[in-house]
Amino acid sequence: MTATINDRKYELIEKITSLKNEKDIAELEAHLQYLDMNARFPGMFRPMISDISVESLRKEHNYDVLPVEEINSIIDDLDIQEDLEYLLAQLS
Repeated sequence: MTATINDRKYELIEKITSLKNEKDIAELEAHLQYLDMNARFPGMFRPMISDISVESLRKEHNYDVLPVEEINSIIDDLDIQEDLEYLLAQLS
Protein backbone atom coordinates (compact mmCIF):
# COMPACT_ATOMS: atom_id res chain seq x y z
CA MET A 1 0.00 0.00 0.00
CA THR A 2 1.39 3.36 -0.96
CA ALA A 3 1.52 6.20 1.53
CA THR A 4 -0.55 9.29 0.87
CA ILE A 5 1.18 12.58 0.34
CA ASN A 6 0.24 13.70 3.87
CA ASP A 7 1.75 10.51 5.32
CA ARG A 8 4.94 11.19 3.40
CA LYS A 9 5.03 14.78 4.67
CA TYR A 10 4.66 13.59 8.27
CA GLU A 11 7.47 11.09 7.75
CA LEU A 12 9.68 13.89 6.47
CA ILE A 13 8.77 16.08 9.45
CA GLU A 14 9.71 13.25 11.81
CA LYS A 15 13.04 12.79 10.05
CA ILE A 16 13.75 16.51 10.15
CA THR A 17 12.93 16.83 13.84
CA SER A 18 15.26 13.92 14.60
CA LEU A 19 18.25 15.68 13.01
CA LYS A 20 20.90 16.61 15.57
CA ASN A 21 23.79 17.80 13.42
CA GLU A 22 23.90 21.51 12.51
CA LYS A 23 25.62 20.68 9.23
CA ASP A 24 22.82 18.30 8.19
CA ILE A 25 20.20 20.94 8.97
CA ALA A 26 22.12 23.59 7.00
CA GLU A 27 22.41 21.23 4.01
CA LEU A 28 18.69 20.48 4.18
CA GLU A 29 17.89 24.20 4.31
CA ALA A 30 20.11 24.84 1.30
CA HIS A 31 18.47 22.03 -0.63
CA LEU A 32 14.97 23.28 0.21
CA GLN A 33 15.98 26.79 -0.85
CA TYR A 34 17.28 25.37 -4.14
CA LEU A 35 13.99 23.51 -4.71
CA ASP A 36 12.01 26.67 -3.97
CA MET A 37 14.09 28.81 -6.33
CA ASN A 38 13.95 26.13 -9.02
CA ALA A 39 10.15 26.01 -8.71
CA ARG A 40 9.88 29.79 -8.97
CA PHE A 41 12.38 30.09 -11.82
CA PRO A 42 12.36 26.76 -13.70
CA GLY A 43 15.52 25.92 -15.61
CA MET A 44 17.46 28.91 -14.32
CA PHE A 45 19.41 27.15 -11.58
CA ARG A 46 21.69 24.19 -12.14
CA PRO A 47 23.89 22.41 -9.63
CA MET A 48 27.50 23.57 -9.46
CA ILE A 49 29.94 21.56 -11.55
CA SER A 50 32.54 19.99 -9.29
CA ASP A 51 35.24 19.67 -11.93
CA ILE A 52 35.52 21.80 -15.02
CA SER A 53 37.65 21.18 -18.07
CA VAL A 54 38.27 23.20 -21.18
CA GLU A 55 36.72 20.41 -23.23
CA SER A 56 33.49 20.40 -21.20
CA LEU A 57 33.22 24.19 -21.54
CA ARG A 58 33.73 23.91 -25.31
CA LYS A 59 30.91 21.40 -25.58
CA GLU A 60 28.58 23.38 -23.30
CA HIS A 61 29.07 26.59 -25.30
CA ASN A 62 29.32 24.94 -28.73
CA TYR A 63 32.75 26.51 -29.24
CA ASP A 64 34.69 25.55 -32.34
CA VAL A 65 38.45 26.03 -32.24
CA LEU A 66 39.99 27.97 -35.10
CA PRO A 67 42.69 26.02 -36.92
CA VAL A 68 46.23 27.29 -36.32
CA GLU A 69 46.60 28.07 -40.02
CA GLU A 70 43.58 30.36 -39.93
CA ILE A 71 44.85 32.16 -36.82
CA ASN A 72 48.27 32.65 -38.44
CA SER A 73 46.58 33.96 -41.59
CA ILE A 74 44.64 36.52 -39.55
CA ILE A 75 47.83 37.60 -37.78
CA ASP A 76 49.60 38.01 -41.13
CA ASP A 77 46.66 39.99 -42.54
CA LEU A 78 46.76 42.39 -39.57
CA ASP A 79 50.40 43.20 -40.37
CA ILE A 80 51.13 44.62 -36.91
CA GLN A 81 54.44 46.49 -36.94
CA GLU A 82 54.66 47.52 -33.27
CA ASP A 83 56.80 45.60 -30.81
CA LEU A 84 54.89 43.09 -28.64
CA GLU A 85 56.15 44.65 -25.37
CA TYR A 86 54.94 48.08 -26.54
CA LEU A 87 51.48 46.71 -27.35
CA LEU A 88 51.23 44.92 -24.01
CA ALA A 89 52.28 48.08 -22.17
CA GLN A 90 49.37 49.91 -23.87
CA LEU A 91 46.92 47.56 -22.12
CA SER A 92 47.80 48.80 -18.64
